[in-house]
Amino acid sequence: MTADYPRFAAQRGRLSWWVRQGSDTAEGRAALSGGEGAAGYWSRLLHTITAYGSGQALAHKVMDGVRWQAEVAGDGTPLTGPADLTAARDSCAAHGKAFIPVVVPRYWAGDAPAPEQQAEQHAAIARHCGVLMIDAEPYPGFVEIEHGRFFPAYWARLRAQTEAFLINQPDPRPWGLAGARVRETRGCYDAICAQHYVGWVAGGVNWVDVAVEAARFRALTAELAVEAYATLYAADRADLAAAFARAIAGEVQGLCGFALGPATAGQLATIGAAARAAVTTLPEPLPLAPPAPSYEQVQLGIIRKVLDGSPQAMRAARDDLAKLVG
Repeated sequence: MTADYPRFAAQRGRLSWWVRQGSDTAEGRAALSGGEGAAGYWSRLLHTITAYGSGQALAHKVMDGVRWQAEVAGDGTPLTGPADLTAARDSCAAHGKAFIPVVVPRYWAGDAPAPEQQAEQHAAIARHCGVLMIDAEPYPGFVEIEHGRFFPAYWARLRAQTEAFLINQPDPRPWGLAGARVRETRGCYDAICAQHYVGWVAGGVNWVDVAVEAARFRALTAELAVEAYATLYAADRADLAAAFARAIAGEVQGLCGFALGPATAGQLATIGAAARAAVTTLPEPLPLAPPAPSYEQVQLGIIRKVLDGSPQAMRAARDDLAKLVG
């Protein structure tokens, strides 16, 4: 990937909106089916979070285990490698928005890239954007086995590989924190943005007690002593999610809305209004892009990628060559 981007607390002082993949959103489907390319894709998402949800950042899933989201989704989501990551980051910046890449560690029997391998891939993304959000969960389809080995090894390697701003996004309920080893690894991340999903009632979840959730937020914040954000469940009882945001107003330093796509325009507006009142922290300014690489640096980068020979590296070499001749 390119030279390191400045360390960036992108969630600080902002409401971000979380996106999994293009086919989850009407905006993504329109851009992908209409042949609008990556530029159209990012532009449509950014327009919606601004116009309806008061969004100041886009938190988009970029990698699942060690696979880019385009491969996982299979729907044309424009996240196939480093060049697409740059396009996402810079498209957001051009609209005055922060880009927060999200990764999801995966580990289960029969499909278990080592935690260190996943961490090194994720660290490269973090260095590229200055920030990384990690959806760390000890559940089926996430990290299913060997929690006590996986999470400490993953976080230690991730922290050792990057100085970027790292945001842990776990389930804040007791079993979620214990399974993901959130307390044991707190020296490895800079902020917590736990999934305080009060307002999720569908499917019998019935997560509805605002007072209990606010107390949980305060206890976790005090114990971990890291920067405190919260993820809100916008796609069901948004009124309860908004009430929770108001209950922690002035204490929470940033909010993430889950999720763009499932949430309606009304739900986006409800969360947006609550976030404007709840988050009083000033947002960290968008960093300046790092200096453009020299001609010789691009040449050397192309050579390294060609020698690597992997499809991902060859695509990146092609993109770099286009910069030289274009």
